[in-house]
Amino acid sequence: MKAIGLDLDGVLYSWHRSIYEYFHRFKGYEGTCTDFWTTEYKKFDEEWWNSIVTIDIFYSDRQPTKDCFNFLDNIKDRFEIYYITGRPNCVKTTTEQYLRRFKFPFRDNLIFSNDKVNVARLLKLSYAVDDLPNQVESLSKVTRTIMVAQPYNKELWDTYTTVHSLTEILNYLED
Repeated sequence: MKAIGLDLDGVLYSWHRSIYEYFHRFKGYEGTCTDFWTTEYKKFDEEWWNSIVTIDIFYSDRQPTKDCFNFLDNIKDRFEIYYITGRPNCVKTTTEQYLRRFKFPFRDNLIFSNDKVNVARLLKLSYAVDDLPNQVESLSKVTRTIMVAQPYNKELWDTYTTVHSLTEILNYLED
């Protein structure tokens, strides 16, 4: 069976929407989500980012979309699924509970790593799906890579195979 590596945030989980809604509701941000993730987020320093990524609620306040469920249901019998995330280890329990609560297939195949290239090599992934440009670029050197379109990666939509929905990925997968 072939293997596929799926990122969580920005791919299967709308973490970026959680952050945007936090700013919209509690910080008075009035722009759109696209505006936030193309310009506003660049105003925050590394210290701020290091603190925001450790807040558990941002990793569990969104339900998986119907598109997510349809995609996973379609591939679960065709691919061994690995969830490869750069989330900090301090949200590991929250992430495990989320995958269990929503009955993600292969939920025990959860890997926390910022070195997705070596994970892809070790697992001999046939495909990797990510949203972050630096990850997509690196992963494309070791496996077939699909990028999920997000406002912050728009400049690369024509460079890499890019999808605007998870079910669109199915068009690029070979059995």
